[in-house]
Amino acid sequence: MAWGKIIDFLISYAKGRDEPVKDVRVGLNWTCVLFKNLGVAMYKMGWEIKDAGRLDEMTTGELAELLKSWNLVEASVGLASINSTIDVKTEKTGNGLEI
Repeated sequence: MAWGKIIDFLISYAKGRDEPVKDVRVGLNWTCVLFKNLGVAMYKMGWEIKDAGRLDEMTTGELAELLKSWNLVEASVGLASINSTIDVKTEKTGNGLEI
């Protein structure tokens, strides 16, 4: 499957659960989107984000579209939004990187 098709599939997945997000946080290397779950994504380059300060007014589907951005910070917001829509069935708690 080509990357474009994978990205389009992930975005359509998030749009199928399109509801307002609760919170969006962009840090120095990590992006977090809180919907029903907490979605995270990592990036390594610092760029400005269009609509910064208003991201939490958008829906999961709107944020998911940012995955197509060449701006890696915006793309991380899109990926974190998609990740926040995935229902993970686990009883584990703790550091997500270790799990």
